[in-house]
Amino acid sequence: MSIGYECLREKNLCLVVWEGVNVLPEEWFGHLRRMGDDPAVIASPLHLADLRHASIDPTLGERELKEGADFLGSVPGLLPGRKVAVVAGEESSKSRIFERLLRPYSANVIVFNSFDIACAWLGLNPGEIGKAEAQLLAKLRNGGA
Repeated sequence: MSIGYECLREKNLCLVVWEGVNVLPEEWFGHLRRMGDDPAVIASPLHLADLRHASIDPTLGERELKEGADFLGSVPGLLPGRKVAVVAGEESSKSRIFERLLRPYSANVIVFNSFDIACAWLGLNPGEIGKAEAQLLAKLRNGGA
């Protein structure tokens, strides 16, 4: 698995971490479906996606990003009013396209280059969230999450 997530109920946060080389569209769509089916994700008003530990396969282009945005927009209660921070790393151009494609669904999405600033915008302690992210990343690297 190259994309994992964990809902931190006490923080009202869904934390998403991408890990690996050339994350494929199929992996991303599978991840989106899992999140769309998870009531804990829908109940989390804050979302933080960290893409710094991964690269995106070139086949995941604007058409696929639009399909993903439209899918997320179709999940009742998932996007309206949600604060979403994306820490893009090397994937900032695709992340900014995705940010634009999510606007019609009333989610407040911002792409950041800094994990600490993304956490601050969400009102979260970067040290605490960094520890949770490190645990999730370790699970991914060991074949879990």
